Amino acid sequence: MIKLALLYKKEGNYSQAVPLWETIASHDVVQAHIELAMYYEHKLNDYQEAIHWTLSAVETLSVTPSSIQSENLRAALDHRLFRLKRKSAS
Repeated sequence: MIKLALLYKKEGNYSQAVPLWETIASHDVVQAHIELAMYYEHKLNDYQEAIHWTLSAVETLSVTPSSIQSENLRAALDHRLFRLKRKSAS
């Protein structure tokens, strides 16, 4: 399903990609949470919804064992959250 959602994204078919990402996110796949955060930030300029999905990604990531990769991803998510909060305050 992730590959199909990414194919829809590549084609610009977000009406098909978003429901797939939501389904995938319900299974605690961090990548889907991030894709939804990016969609709401960059395509809809809905910063509050983007913040919601970013926080959801952070929460999902926090229940997985720590690794270098997850630490790097956590730092990237923290950076995204900071940027989103700054944008939403504007």
